Amino acid sequence: MVTNISTLGPAIVSWNEHTSIGLLGAPRAQETLPPTSEEPRRALVVSDEMDVGPAIGAALRAERLSVIECHFDDDVLARVVENNPDLVLVPGWLAGDVALTLCRQLRDFDIGRLRSVIVMGAGNASEEEVARTLDSGADDYVSDVRRVAELRARVRSQLRHLRDREVMRWARAQRSVLRDLAQTDPLTGLGNRRRVERTLEEAAAVGEATTIVLIDLDHFKHVNDTHGHVAGDIVLCRVARALQDASPYDATVARWGGEEFVVVLRGNPPEDLAHFGECLRRAVADIVLFEIDGALRVTASVGVAAWDGSGISPPMAEVLGAADAALYEAKRSGRNRVRTSLVAVG
Repeated sequence: MVTNISTLGPAIVSWNEHTSIGLLGAPRAQETLPPTSEEPRRALVVSDEMDVGPAIGAALRAERLSVIECHFDDDVLARVVENNPDLVLVPGWLAGDVALTLCRQLRDFDIGRLRSVIVMGAGNASEEEVARTLDSGADDYVSDVRRVAELRARVRSQLRHLRDREVMRWARAQRSVLRDLAQTDPLTGLGNRRRVERTLEEAAAVGEATTIVLIDLDHFKHVNDTHGHVAGDIVLCRVARALQDASPYDATVARWGGEEFVVVLRGNPPEDLAHFGECLRRAVADIVLFEIDGALRVTASVGVAAWDGSGISPPMAEVLGAADAALYEAKRSGRNRVRTSLVAVG
């Protein structure tokens, strides 16, 4: 039995961290929309004077905006980075193409694309000037900034659009998290069977040479029966870490199921398949579990199969089947050894 329960902490914590999201990898109940910030939205007003007109400032504050002022001769991008405003209001009556240039600059940088830009007119802009302003990157144009009700309505509209974009970014992030969870083994943190299947599908789609290594722990049932399932979970986590450390950085390392693991390499296979498989076998054999009675040691049987990319791409199921056959041969011939297979295309 396990002799030192304190040493189980990391494994148990790791398990709890993953299983707290739910047995099927779904996140715990949470809001269907991202939380809104407790701080007020901020508006950066670019002006030809250092004092925002009372009507403009009052209109923005009436929409619960925190108002920041900036002169058009200042480094506007630097002020955007510094103050992180939600809205940038630019006067359209500045001489030359200053307003258009500011709009283009804001759209040329990621920091500017994430907020709304409103150009304020003085009531004398032509249709062509408004069109040029919008084409330059402005999100909206207030025809006459003295029309306070219109200004406030357009500000509210841009704030709604901003919120919609925030929700979309949040939804994409949530979808990415859920996809990762669906392809992650909750115990070891490695990829799972879905991750491997996706990797193989991507390789097959481009006809890329692929190497598949199946690693099966020897007599793992004896570990669970003798030392308990908590100790068995520790063994699986330690094996997962050892296989990750022994695999190339771009390999897909996953728990295939139960006590079986898989390593997938895309691209040219290793020059010596047996040597590569032996490195993985030795990584498992070198694990010593001092926290378990008898300093338990584990071994693994390894099957390696590869298609080198020549000829017509075989179905990935064929490469996987060859790896499985090689694994079976390793177990049949005494376990704790490596067998290989090179998939030939006729």
